[in-house]
This record gives sequence, structure tokens and C-alpha cells, in this order.
Amino acid sequence: MERGLIHIYCGDGKGKTSSAVGLAVRAAGCKKKVLFARFLKNENSGELNILDSISDIEVLHLEKSYGFYKTLTEKEKSEIISLPLDYRFMKNSEKLALIERISRHPSITDKLPADINYLGGISGTGMYTEKGNRDSYIEVNIMNISSNFFEFMNIPILSGHTLETNEQMVADHKLTERMKKDLLGMTLYNYEDGYTVCGTCSDFIADTYNQSQGFIFLPCNFNEYVGHCYLKCKPGSVEEVKSFIEETLKESFPPSIQPRISTLLDDIHQTQAIENKMKGIIFFFSFVSLIITLLGVYSAITLDTERRQKEVAIRKVNGAGLKQIILLFTRMYIYLLAFSAIIAFPICYVVFQLWKNMYIVFFNDGPLFWTSIFMGVAAITILTIIFRILKIAKTNPAEVIKNE
Repeated sequence: MERGLIHIYCGDGKGKTSSAVGLAVRAAGCKKKVLFARFLKNENSGELNILDSISDIEVLHLEKSYGFYKTLTEKEKSEIISLPLDYRFMKNSEKLALIERISRHPSITDKLPADINYLGGISGTGMYTEKGNRDSYIEVNIMNISSNFFEFMNIPILSGHTLETNEQMVADHKLTERMKKDLLGMTLYNYEDGYTVCGTCSDFIADTYNQSQGFIFLPCNFNEYVGHCYLKCKPGSVEEVKSFIEETLKESFPPSIQPRISTLLDDIHQTQAIENKMKGIIFFFSFVSLIITLLGVYSAITLDTERRQKEVAIRKVNGAGLKQIILLFTRMYIYLLAFSAIIAFPICYVVFQLWKNMYIVFFNDGPLFWTSIFMGVAAITILTIIFRILKIAKTNPAEVIKNE
């Protein structure tokens, strides 16, 4: 077997994709097989269309990641405590002192102060491409962040690097696509203050209902205002940390104020409460429809087997075994099931895509999703068929012929 080689292109700056594409094309031109994979640049772009057309190059397309909806696992989301601090009776210095006190708990591994709940809004909108020029205004969402934001939320940097100075900012890929140019090194102005794009990250989604116009992330130390804080806990310690935070807050809050403590996963579920209820309703009616369908299949098989009892008896007398009799009936119903799937699945797929267009992120429906549905329905249908056929297949043929 011929030895294969692995080339990995990484690091800051430009040229990684260009080098990889050039080498891939050269290898394919020498009749070598190439697997081309991108682990951070997961958006569809021009070079992928060309690579897809070259037979000796197999492109591994990766799913997009959206903000912290998909960059964090369900378990990781459940281990991040979401703590609102938008209380007017507290000074900002008191809030920062409270965060520092809570973060000393041994089960808390990291803290992320914020001006808002990242699922509840944005820090601002709009920047200028030219200083002092009101006509150079561009619509863009702004998030004020701490320097550890991307590491905390596990959001990949596609190019460049994270924030290192107060004059830098990071743009998400959506803004890059919208402006149709490389933003690295570009300076944008927030009134009189200028920020240079030092890196780009994957698409950031903070609203599941509206298409994002792009995000930029500005450095902030939150000395002026902090309205929220996220706390990362060690695995299995969330409830312990919640109890500690609740006791700490009760010491600092007036008796009339009830502390609000949740997890990032709870916040996401609350944001998508209507959709989760809708999914439950759809699941219920889908289950009812499946039961009705199986009852219909069972009735059809019952009528079919009753009508063909004599045929089955004659086949058994002529030496047909249980396997041949089961195949006699199941073959037709398997054909019907496959034919129904060919008609129904494309329709369901189109309806699902139209539904998904109403939301930015809602559910995953990849090949495994559709395969699981088909295999599940097929298995239940086949078991229903076999259950009814076994009854007639075990009938004494002499009794059937005598009663005819």
C-alpha cells in the first residue's frame, strides 16, 4: 500500500487555505487521492466548488457552528451558570465585588462578566467605516465582551487572533460575507473611537428568530456597567454552586428581592419555549398518526390473510415453509412502504426546510435523522406484519381446506 501524507496548515495570518488548495490540486494532477478537510473554516466558499469538481479530491464539508448554540455541548451548557445582575439598587463596584467573591468558590473554574444576557439582546448597533463621516454608517450588531469570551464559549476563531488590546475587535463570518471582503486589518469607528479587526470568528447567533446582519465584538472591562455574569462549573457541581450563590446573594440583597439563578441551557430552553412546546405537540400527533397507520396496516393484513387462507394452506401442503409464507406477504408490504417513503420523505423534507427558515437554529435533520425515522417506521410495520402472518402460517392446512 502506498504511503499517505498528512499536511496541517494552522496559525495566524493569511495563506493557509491558498497553500492547502494549491497542494491538493497539484496532488490530484499527479493522480493521487486527496482528502481536503477544514476544521474551522466551515462555511461554503468558492474554492470548495472547484475542489468538488475534481474527481480525485474528496472534500469533507463541515457543519456551520452558530455562536454558543452549537459550539457548546448540552452538558457544557448545563454547567454554565447564568446570573442576572441588572439591579438598580446595586452600584457597579458592588456587582464586580460580588462576582469576585462568588468566583472564589472552588467548583467555579472561570467567570465571564457581561453587560447583558447574550440571549436577550445586544450591546449596540452600527459602526462607521470612516471617522467622523455619518454617511459611512453600516448596520451591524455590537457585543461588548471580556478577553476570555471566545475561549469561555468555545467559539472558534477562523482567521487572525482574539482581542489583545483595547483598540482591536473581532468580526464574525456573517459580516465578512455581507461586506464581501476580507476584514482583517480594517478599522471601523464607534463614533470617535477606532477599532481594528484582528480576527474573524464563526457566525454568531443570539436571536433564533431573526437573520443576523453580522456581529462585531468590542473589548470591555465592565468597570462602568455589568448586568450579567456567566460562571463555568466543574462537572457535577452545578447544584452545589447554585446553593452557594443563592446564599451569597441573599446576604447582599434586600429581603424583598428573590435571586434569579439559572444555567445557560435553561436560558436557551426559555428562549425557545414556544418551539419546544410545538415540538412536543408535533411529536404527539406524529405518534397518534403512526398508531392509526399501524392499525390500518394490521386491518389490511388481516383482510388479506383471511382472503388467502386457502392459498396458504395449499402452499403448505406443497412444502412451503414458514419463511416462504412470511416472504409471500411481507414482500408486497415492503414494496408499499418503500413507495410511500419515496413520495412522503421529499414532501416532509421540503416542509421541514420551510419551517427551519423561520428560525436560525432549531433542530438537526441530517441523514441520520431521516434514516432513523425510516428504519423505525419500517421496523414497526414489519413486526406488525409478521405478528399477523405468523397466526395464519401456523394454522393447520387440513382445517382450512375442510372449512372451505
